[in-house]
Amino acid sequence: MQKEAQNSYQLAIIGGGAAGLAAGLYAGRYGLKTVLFEGPLPGGQTTTAALIENYPGILKVDGAALIQTMRQQAVAAGATLVTTTITEVEREPDELFKLTDGQARTSLAKTLIIASGTERRHLGLANEAALVGKGVSYCATCDGPLFKNKSVAIVGGGDAAVKSAIDLAGLVKRLYLIYREPELQAEAINLQALQQRPNIEYLAENQVSELIGQERLRGVKLAKIPNNWPSNILELDGLFIEIGADPNLEPYTKLDLSLDSAGRIEVTKAMATSVPGVFAAGDIANGSLDFWQDITAAAGGATAATAAWHYLNQHAHRCQHGYSLRKSQ
Repeated sequence: MQKEAQNSYQLAIIGGGAAGLAAGLYAGRYGLKTVLFEGPLPGGQTTTAALIENYPGILKVDGAALIQTMRQQAVAAGATLVTTTITEVEREPDELFKLTDGQARTSLAKTLIIASGTERRHLGLANEAALVGKGVSYCATCDGPLFKNKSVAIVGGGDAAVKSAIDLAGLVKRLYLIYREPELQAEAINLQALQQRPNIEYLAENQVSELIGQERLRGVKLAKIPNNWPSNILELDGLFIEIGADPNLEPYTKLDLSLDSAGRIEVTKAMATSVPGVFAAGDIANGSLDFWQDITAAAGGATAATAAWHYLNQHAHRCQHGYSLRKSQ
């Protein structure tokens, strides 16, 4: 067996959320020499979920605790986890992928799984980050049940915001939908369903200008006083920010990946991208029918790892840089 080159891997995974960690778990079980670059926020958006109650097999769990268990599973399976941010990926002439991090350190990999997710757009308010998990959330599906029979608001007017409002209306006492435009930008069927929810009040052409609360969210200050309101202060138990999310594609520009109309990486049912040897899973890819949950991310990651394993077996004769496709014993 040939000696393996330092920092050379059969599979590199970028992203430490549910998709990346599931990929690391399965890649390890397949015996692949695997490195997983976790990025600046190990666990991704899942770590901000105060309580997850929709992950099969687990009644309820804190998001950070779920991620910690996933990390332990990936490591136990044999994946190497590295807490660093990959800033550039390029394909070498010998078809290996060269990954460079923020400290200019490089690694080589025969295959690549991109699972670096998306970043939810923020309001950019002073204490927004401090109140995440303390009344402020970016995921109504994840955290909505925590606000049963309480008053909440959703910021946003797209289809995702409207769907979240419809779902939450059955749980909460009162819901305010705040949008800066006069008309909501959602599908007609969803707008009809919204109108059938008597506990939803639409605050058009308005914005949240300030979050009220220190240890926990107590309310918001609106940019304008709504009609027939005494002031622009709205007391709330929870605020859901649904103003979109952006895939972080900057590290992958040199790969020339095919994207869909929403800017996500196009993948096949095997999570394969337009570039041979590159797979993508989780929120950064379009393989889950626009349904972004930990369960779909984990499924995509497991599928991507399986596809990468098959790809390596099919291209075993192309091993280069002195490392074999079989993990050294």
